[in-house]
Amino acid sequence: MRVKTWRVLQYGTVPTGAPTIPYDCPCGREAELPIKGRVIAITGDGGVIFDSHDRALPPKIQCRKCGRVLILESADVR
Repeated sequence: MRVKTWRVLQYGTVPTGAPTIPYDCPCGREAELPIKGRVIAITGDGGVIFDSHDRALPPKIQCRKCGRVLILESADVR
């Protein structure tokens, strides 16, 4: 069975083959998103809370269902 994934348009500092987390698109589709760091929680508004200082999300991703492109507005994740 194939795992649903986001189309990563820019990886930034996230290495290829990185661990993934389930992340929801505003259209309602959940798919796996590669991340760098250890995630503690995902907020209802799409925020991701990390445990460590060495953390990153891909700066530009696209939903495979609706085609929406999500761009990380700030690399300052708290």
